[in-house]
Amino acid sequence: MDPNILACTPTLELGIDIGDLSTVALASLPRSTASYLQRIGRAGRSTGNAFVLAAVPSSPRDLYYFAQPTQLLAGEVLPPGAYLNATELLHRQYSAFCLDRLAAGQFTIAQPMPGKLDTTLDHGMDDGHWLRSFVDAVSDDATTLAPGFLDLFGTQLGPDVRTHIEQYAGTGLRDDAARAALKWQSEGDEIRSRLGELARTIADLDNQGHLDDKQKDDRKRCAGESKALAEQLYERGKRETLTGLSGVGLLPN
Repeated sequence: MDPNILACTPTLELGIDIGDLSTVALASLPRSTASYLQRIGRAGRSTGNAFVLAAVPSSPRDLYYFAQPTQLLAGEVLPPGAYLNATELLHRQYSAFCLDRLAAGQFTIAQPMPGKLDTTLDHGMDDGHWLRSFVDAVSDDATTLAPGFLDLFGTQLGPDVRTHIEQYAGTGLRDDAARAALKWQSEGDEIRSRLGELARTIADLDNQGHLDDKQKDDRKRCAGESKALAEQLYERGKRETLTGLSGVGLLPN
């Protein structure tokens, strides 16, 4: 059987569950005990056993840990912290909470979530589209959803923040969704408009027949820019909805 091998950057520290990974080989030593434990913890999740190999470079820091491994293996691990009164953070968390409630069947909407962000946002706040239906349903049920969300934090949130989230649930989420959809549409229109301008410029140059050196450089530049914009438009079309909504500020990253 062929082995399954996965080469990764330090994104291994994010704590993703890869599955039946049995071995981790580190090309360098992380800077902290927490990072080291996160990386090696990707292996052995299904069986509890794993083989870990760390290639130690020759820097003084790495050689120190090679001589004193317990300083890295058993060092201090500080718990992550979050400033819960950061309202922008809570806005995204509230949107995710509402999406969870939708998935759990607490409320329903007619349209299923589109798989691609382009479909979700291109006409997102128009009647009959998923984002508009989602925002309408969340706003209509704000008096139930907002208290349920706030109850998750117990007494950790101040009264001003709680009031702010209640107001955001009523109107703020709608405003954020509308701004995100409008920005997405504007960016797409700008790319398509620029592609049209470049195509016309290239066609005009081609119609001139013989081109001097400057005109050749101009055509090459226009063609390169056109290719880059077309690739950007293509990548926008491939972007998944859930990760894309994080990128436009509506869900936590």
